[in-house]
Amino acid sequence: MYLRTLLFHEQLTWQGDVFAVLMIALGATLFSSWVFGIINNREIEIRQRTEQLAALHDAALALTTELDLGLVLQKVVDLSRALVNAKYGALGVLEDNGEYIEQFITSGITPEQRALLGEPPRRGSALMSSLIVSSRACGRSTVTCSPTPNHLTECSVWSAR
Repeated sequence: MYLRTLLFHEQLTWQGDVFAVLMIALGATLFSSWVFGIINNREIEIRQRTEQLAALHDAALALTTELDLGLVLQKVVDLSRALVNAKYGALGVLEDNGEYIEQFITSGITPEQRALLGEPPRRGSALMSSLIVSSRACGRSTVTCSPTPNHLTECSVWSAR
């Protein structure tokens, strides 16, 4: 400060010193908030990854300890739904020829709601039929559905995840 006063002929005042200290404190606060925000985001990501790994571990245990295929598939749907924080999940198992749905396993709905759905169409409709034809998994961020006369829903996909 003394050198700056000599070079620029400034007068030192206590108000200037207070202002400088306040600016340094404000800068340190903003920088700390930014750094701690980044650390918090990383911690959230690590926690999510840990939960995902735990769910995968549970799925692996379920697959290796359970003997009933139906229970294994139900656990796969339940754990998959939980893993991606989805409200609902479903798994369609095709017959050997790959054209017709043999089993349709749901998660996130009550048995009463499942009973209202009735049997799924054997060939699938809308979203399900496109999945059968493409033989690829589906992860969608926005799926819009509307009821049909047989209590099933017709779905259209707006954007892929």
